[in-house]
Amino acid sequence: MLGAYEWGLSDKTRKANAALAGLGATRRILVSDTMLAQYSDEEIEVVLAHELAHHVHGDIWKGIVFESALIVGGFYLGSRVLAWWSQALGVRGVTDVAGLPLLLLTAGALSLAMVPVAHAMSRAHERSADRFALDLTRNPAAFISAMRRLGAQNLAEEDPSPLVQWLFYSHPPLRERIEAAQAFSNR
Repeated sequence: MLGAYEWGLSDKTRKANAALAGLGATRRILVSDTMLAQYSDEEIEVVLAHELAHHVHGDIWKGIVFESALIVGGFYLGSRVLAWWSQALGVRGVTDVAGLPLLLLTAGALSLAMVPVAHAMSRAHERSADRFALDLTRNPAAFISAMRRLGAQNLAEEDPSPLVQWLFYSHPPLRERIEAAQAFSNR
């Protein structure tokens, strides 16, 4: 059973946040005490609907599968690179512990190269959760208000450059989320 719980952030930060966390019986929607204290009931409702969407869509499992594939792929590629370079580096083969730095370097490089892909997947999940929240609550005004408040409170950049977004953003930029909610209200 999925429950919603207060997440005590106010001792550490003024930021507001909400998240879906846990697996199986430990699955929870967490809403920060900073959000509960400062946001309207309607704003909290759209945020809860957004987090519920992650549960309904199985986004945690999708992320686990993706990350697992990335780890396996990284170490497979690392073993292949190690096999190709072992003689040139004086390593006796893939089982020689002296090749561990090359194995880790290769796996790390692949992981770093895949960060933009992981962020793109996360942004797609977030867009889908936004649509779900808007469909469920039918309250784009509260969604827009919540996004604007979150952006201001968390000091988010509303319209980052495409390169910054591609490299660093796991969520769509605020401008895009607000425009999508405005388009929803115009339907």
